[in-house]
Amino acid sequence: MMDSHHEECLGYPVDCTNGCEEGKGIPRGKLAKHLSSVCPKQLINCPLKDYGCKILGKRKRNEMKDHMTETTNEHMLLLIDQIETLKRNMRQKLDNESLVQNSLLLGFICRLTTLPSRSLPSK
Repeated sequence: MMDSHHEECLGYPVDCTNGCEEGKGIPRGKLAKHLSSVCPKQLINCPLKDYGCKILGKRKRNEMKDHMTETTNEHMLLLIDQIETLKRNMRQKLDNESLVQNSLLLGFICRLTTLPSRSLPSK
């Protein structure tokens, strides 16, 4: 019975599945957070992968700092390109919204000018 408890107990100390020093004896319930956020041996993607970083495959978290330092210029260019794309998209969206608003206003004015005029009652 005690063995099954140790296999499931979230407070039971376990070692990091990546074998890092920081994760020795970590409570089982904290292992997932350790792996996802601090384990130096966990394989991770470059944070700029989705923006075009050409790093092949994943790197250990403790190696990513070197990658980030070595590719700062390339990463800045990727971010500038992303910002320019966002600016273009925003300008286009604003232009399209202006066209729609102007079209609606023009339609409203056209309808107003085609309404039959009513004369004011005479006194």
